[in-house]
Amino acid sequence: MNRRIRKKLHRGEFNTLGFEVQATFDPPLQDVDAFLDEFIAFCEANCLCCGGGMDDASFGQFITRIKRGRRIGANRFWWVDVDATEDDRWLIHGWLVGHGASRISVSNLKGAWS
Repeated sequence: MNRRIRKKLHRGEFNTLGFEVQATFDPPLQDVDAFLDEFIAFCEANCLCCGGGMDDASFGQFITRIKRGRRIGANRFWWVDVDATEDDRWLIHGWLVGHGASRISVSNLKGAWS
């Protein structure tokens, strides 16, 4: 596979690493929206990007790292994918522990596009 196709398909040197995180809440959360808003703000403050879902008792997200690149207009930036790290895994784990999550599972780093 040539370099151009690898880049389009996010393969090889163009793959971005991320990790899955799952947790439960016992007792269930009272305000899921406030928790999720706080989690997203924490991720953005640490240049992380998350996607997934949750309800009042369970939480599942895929986390990867983003880095803002060069400015392309007024208040617009070109975002660049970079790999998540082991430190990011522990950062998210620690935040969830501090916010009452139990049975937390953080996967190993893996390809975000696989």
